[in-house]
Amino acid sequence: MNLHAEPFDKIAGGIKNIELRLWDEKRRRIKVGDEIEFTHSKDSTRTLRCRVVALHIFSSFAELYASLPLLKCGYTEDDIDTADPSDMDLYYTKEQQAACGVVGIEIQRITKLCIFDLDGTVLDTAPSIAHFGNLALEAHGIEPIDEREYQYFAGDGAKVLITRMLNYRSCYTDDLHASVFKLYNEMYNADVTCKTVIFDGLKEVLDRLKSEDYRFAIVSNKPDFAAKTVANTLYGEGYFDRIVGQKEGSILKPNPHEVLTVMQKLGAEIQDCVYIGDTDTDMLTGKNANLYTIGVLWGFREREELEKSGADAIVATPKELYQVITKKMG
Repeated sequence: MNLHAEPFDKIAGGIKNIELRLWDEKRRRIKVGDEIEFTHSKDSTRTLRCRVVALHIFSSFAELYASLPLLKCGYTEDDIDTADPSDMDLYYTKEQQAACGVVGIEIQRITKLCIFDLDGTVLDTAPSIAHFGNLALEAHGIEPIDEREYQYFAGDGAKVLITRMLNYRSCYTDDLHASVFKLYNEMYNADVTCKTVIFDGLKEVLDRLKSEDYRFAIVSNKPDFAAKTVANTLYGEGYFDRIVGQKEGSILKPNPHEVLTVMQKLGAEIQDCVYIGDTDTDMLTGKNANLYTIGVLWGFREREELEKSGADAIVATPKELYQVITKKMG
């Protein structure tokens, strides 16, 4: 549908989600669940993809105005008091309304959402995790561990990370765990970007997806402060629409609670969302949320683990990730 600038911008801004039309033969083909693409009347490069969620059919706009919330029909608080169904006579005559009836097409803008894990997916944090992990171990007189091992320790939260480190050195006790955990968090939080970089080629692919109206979120088992700080520092504040890390009392992955909450907050439906990660925990998280789940091979784990944990697709490069995402969601 071609739209004038004002209604187009209102839909894009979330101010309007009921489009008023004549219930003529053309519109009677529309069904709930259909996707409609709106094109800006003065700029054909600007489009909006929306999904029909309801059809409100009336005999006239007078009846429609009396029944539907006008704020959803494009009116604002400033002009709602002067809203008049005769406004629509400029577009459809009373004779046309009487012959066909009218319809309020309730739409929901389609949010194409990519939810990412953080460690080993959008950022190479293994050197940083190993660095601070080994500093914490050495401070307690424990021999450091090769960085490669940390790729198998990470992924299930900092407490589990420390447990795996101490078990690897066969020296776990509750008191030692508490002490190493406290020191690790203090050092890591003081310099969260230390030795951390964006994977080669990934930022360019994400920039391209952003330019094509995809939105991004991170759901991580990493402590919330560290997750937000490192992502916002290296990618830029606001690059990700939402970043969720581990807080006191939060439910960790592979429970899908945080993923589903992010989807709700950003208005994304299951069919318009993918989950992307690099470990079995991530694959299980995506599957538990009923999402199309993509495993990446540039992270902490191997293909076999991703396959066994149910990945729908596995990619070796950011370019392949772009191809899989756009093929899935368009």
